[in-house]
Amino acid sequence: MAQLDFYALQSDLVSVVNFIFDETDCRVFEAYSRPGHELREFSSLESLLESDCLEVNHGRFFLRILSRSVNCDPIFREFTLEETGQNRREVNAPAMFQIIEGHRIKFRDDALNWSTFSHWNEAGAKQRSGFSSDVLNAVDWTALRKLSGQINRHIKNRLAVASVHKRPVLPEAFRKMDETLTLWAGPGVVDKYSDLLVTK
Repeated sequence: MAQLDFYALQSDLVSVVNFIFDETDCRVFEAYSRPGHELREFSSLESLLESDCLEVNHGRFFLRILSRSVNCDPIFREFTLEETGQNRREVNAPAMFQIIEGHRIKFRDDALNWSTFSHWNEAGAKQRSGFSSDVLNAVDWTALRKLSGQINRHIKNRLAVASVHKRPVLPEAFRKMDETLTLWAGPGVVDKYSDLLVTK
């Protein structure tokens, strides 16, 4: 699994997602549908922000993203919630990127957990993902790595203004560190300025 952890507030995540819409060939989906509804694909950042997609995921981004260039179709799965009996749908694929917005950790002085951009790499997908060999062998893993690098570089080199424990810190999260925000850096550790490297 390839993964980039970074500190971001929601406005920072909007910049990341805007780049994906504007500069890549990716399709953007909500990771899980609302109970009893179809799963949604968003054609633009505006359509995503105008939807209730964030509210459905407790006010946070949880998106799955698939490039048209990697020779892999989205795979939809329907399941039933045990508590309510309602159906939901999930989208996944071995070549799918995932963005999860970090949440506030209230019991740790309102610290911010890191956000994550992640996806399967070829070796991990073939060993542990559970997708069929036909699907896995069809993926253009070179195209996937190229696009992953493009998105990673945009986050680390163009958006980030600092880093904490090698995790990029995006602009709005960095600005809020001068006010009330601290950054969750792992069990038992909350950072405000220790180990902070300002890069811009």
